[in-house]
Amino acid sequence: MTLDNRPVLTFGEQMFVRDAEARFRALARRNRMLSLWAAEKIGLKSGEAESYVREAVNAVVVRDGEQRIVEKIASDLARVSPYWTDGRLRKVIGAFMALAIEEVRAEVI
Repeated sequence: MTLDNRPVLTFGEQMFVRDAEARFRALARRNRMLSLWAAEKIGLKSGEAESYVREAVNAVVVRDGEQRIVEKIASDLARVSPYWTDGRLRKVIGAFMALAIEEVRAEVI
C-alpha cells in the first residue's frame, strides 16, 4: 500500500489508535519501572537486572504476558520476603502504572 491509496482513518479511529499506542507505551514503561524495583528488592546484580527488565518489558507483546510477568515478579519477591503479598504487589503495580501513564501523557502534550 502506498501513501496515496492508504485508507483514511476517521477521527474515532485515529483516537483509538492513539489510545492503543499510549497504553502500550505505558504498559512497557510500567513493566520497566516495576522490574527495576523488583530486581533491586530481589538483589540482582547489574547484568541480571538488565535481563530481568528486558524480559518484563518484552512481556507486553506476548499473549498473557502481563499476567505472566506479574506472577513471575510475585513469585520472585515471595522467595525473598513474605511481606510482598499479592495485595501489596498490586498496590505497587498500580502506583507504577499511574506514574507511567503520567509520563506518557507528558510526552504527548
